[in-house]
Amino acid sequence: MRAFVVVLAFLYSLAFGVPTVLYVLGYFGTVGLVRGGAGASPSARDVSAVAAVRAGSPAAQKGIVPGDIVVRADAEHAPPFERIFTRTPANRPLPYAVVHDGRRRVVEMTAAPVRPAPSQAAVIVALLVRGAIIALIGALLVLLRPSIMTAAFFILCLEFAELAHPLSNLELTSAAPLFWKPLLLVLTCIVSGGAPAIVAIFCMRFPSGEPLTSWRPVEKAMIGIGAATVGLYFAAIYVGSTFSDLGVRLYGIFSVVVWLCYAVAAAAFMVRYAHASGEDRARLRWVAIGLLSFLASYALFLYSENDANAPAYLSWWAQFVNVLPFTVLYAIVRHRVVDVRIAGGRALAFAILSAVPVIGFSLIDWLLSNQLQSSRIALILDVCIAVGFGFWVNASQRRIDSLIESIFFRARKVAEERLRRVARRVAHATEQSAVDEALVREPYEALRLVSAALYFRSGGRYLRVAQRGWRDEILPEVDANDSLALELISTGEPVDVNAIDWESAAPLASSHPELAVPICVRRETIGFVLLGKKLDGERFDALEQAAVKDLADAAANAYDHLEAEEQRQIAVDLRRALDEARRENATLRALLPREASGT
Repeated sequence: MRAFVVVLAFLYSLAFGVPTVLYVLGYFGTVGLVRGGAGASPSARDVSAVAAVRAGSPAAQKGIVPGDIVVRADAEHAPPFERIFTRTPANRPLPYAVVHDGRRRVVEMTAAPVRPAPSQAAVIVALLVRGAIIALIGALLVLLRPSIMTAAFFILCLEFAELAHPLSNLELTSAAPLFWKPLLLVLTCIVSGGAPAIVAIFCMRFPSGEPLTSWRPVEKAMIGIGAATVGLYFAAIYVGSTFSDLGVRLYGIFSVVVWLCYAVAAAAFMVRYAHASGEDRARLRWVAIGLLSFLASYALFLYSENDANAPAYLSWWAQFVNVLPFTVLYAIVRHRVVDVRIAGGRALAFAILSAVPVIGFSLIDWLLSNQLQSSRIALILDVCIAVGFGFWVNASQRRIDSLIESIFFRARKVAEERLRRVARRVAHATEQSAVDEALVREPYEALRLVSAALYFRSGGRYLRVAQRGWRDEILPEVDANDSLALELISTGEPVDVNAIDWESAAPLASSHPELAVPICVRRETIGFVLLGKKLDGERFDALEQAAVKDLADAAANAYDHLEAEEQRQIAVDLRRALDEARRENATLRALLPREASGT
């Protein structure tokens, strides 16, 4: 369910780039109207009021003058935000309702195509690609480490991706079918309206995932403020955005609250920075730089949107100043600021990242089929690319696997390699105590567990012989007929303690037993290792269980070898004693005839 919601949100982010793509392709046009905005003229009380008409435009040819109220006939009774943000397709005659001095008439106008200059189009494409990458970073992080902190960062990335679109995200909402319109509007208000408070929550929880105790009341307050800003944003949009006096006032209140939230975010991050150690502080510096770049970018964006004297396209270039998502990603990959883990196991990470080249191949295939569909060379190129792509995937699979393991599962990989190294060493142990210690200490430290204990069979019970993080008085022995013992004996495989009805689990709450691994010698379960849960709360995945099982199997071989060595030594001692007895017997027999002859 979590993966479905994240993927849906990511697609939502990409969908809001559709109007911008259509703009670059020249799908939209203009009839030459310039909207007035709040306070431009007395008639600006209506968001559809015209402030200026471009000379020679279709609107000028129809006699429309400043002060008229003009709206497409199909949107005449729509909410104000739809009348503002509804785009007009080019080269398509459409009816418009025109109100002049209180008299209404309907005219038909055909919008002239509008396309950005090549340099502007290049910047727009760069912004769209940047926005998609940012949204992907947020989606991957919330999948790799699901938490309130990463969910907040994901929503923040969605906001960054929306700001990267030169056209308003409300244009897609206005053009959406009636069924989707409320959903898209609500999502837009949550992402854009709630982002300031979400930034503060993210800074309070970064990087540990939990806020400092003294900041918990502030976090609760930010949740309420976030709900209020979502409502403010929705109200400002619905009444006409900056094209109405009420919308301007609501946006003014919203802006004040926004900067209040950002001030709280900066303060929270500085407190986190002050509480960090020297090493952690060095790691957090990159994120601090990213946070400053985001605040600078937002300030430039507001300046460009609210000051008529601001340089042209400043709002576009301001987006490139914000590098916060990239600094967070760098901190995770390079400095391990956040302990990344996967919510659905390694399989989900492999599936997501392996889909990237497949999507790339699909895009190339689509390009060939659309651009070269009338040429035979398209089929030849398609086949060549498909064959080459197959060979490339086959040759690169091991490298891709290694890359994914080293980036996203480095801690797990290190732990598994440690356990396997110990498994190789333990086979050469000369004392049982060394094997006992390795079975308990190595999983406990490598996997960062709450507890670990080793039980060894003695008669009709299993006695605890070694432990870590385990109180002496808790479960010193397990009966051989206990349900867990019988499960281990019957399966010979690791057992999830939570999956069976183990009657002895209740008094072990403090030790949190989660996985039992049998130690089998010659098909006999001579003992088992009982492992507590991980400190980070994650469950044991299949590869970790396999690594622990390999260690247990190596220990079983070591026990078997030590027992064989012990039996061999006993046999040697007995043989030596027997030889000594034989020699003594021979000596005695040799003495008996002498004694007999002497008497």
